Amino acid sequence: MQTASTVVSFAIVEDDDFDLDNFSDSDALINECREKLESGAWTVCGMVAVVHGELRYEAALWGIVIEGWHFGRYESVESLRDEHLREVAEGIALEAQDLIPVTHADEARESLVGRVVAVRPYYHEPSGPGSFRPKRSPFTARAEVKETFGDEMVVLRFLDDSGPWRREGAYFPRELHNAQACKCPACTSGGIDTHQGA
Repeated sequence: MQTASTVVSFAIVEDDDFDLDNFSDSDALINECREKLESGAWTVCGMVAVVHGELRYEAALWGIVIEGWHFGRYESVESLRDEHLREVAEGIALEAQDLIPVTHADEARESLVGRVVAVRPYYHEPSGPGSFRPKRSPFTARAEVKETFGDEMVVLRFLDDSGPWRREGAYFPRELHNAQACKCPACTSGGIDTHQGA
């Protein structure tokens, strides 16, 4: 299931590549738009999905011409006051669903034992002479759930030992991606760069 910590939010940012001359087939609309933009009554912006705190350009819309000033971050569709922007956000939210990791957060730990999952492993890299800093892989690796650990975690054994992480490690179920169903960037494409989350 998708977790509450990975709900899609939105960022409205400047669109520096907006081509006003090809904005419409109507010269009157182009001229009106030019006047409104020059006066500051209208702005040109783009809306980008924010997943795991990251701007995800896979789900975005550019060249929105809107009255007023709307730049910034918004936590939900409902937090956008402009009706047109809410409609745009709803479409982006649908497109962004595959960017949200499908995890085992709501499953009993005991039911995961023996199953293969995907997870972004933790490891350490040198940061100076005799010092190391924690890192998190932007991509998932497959691992088998060996047993439960403590009150909340499970122990994983990675199926491929060529990575820089330990062969075994303890993880929370909310960090485990469903290896069969998840299509998030960490499982399929450009990765997830945040340290926390799934």
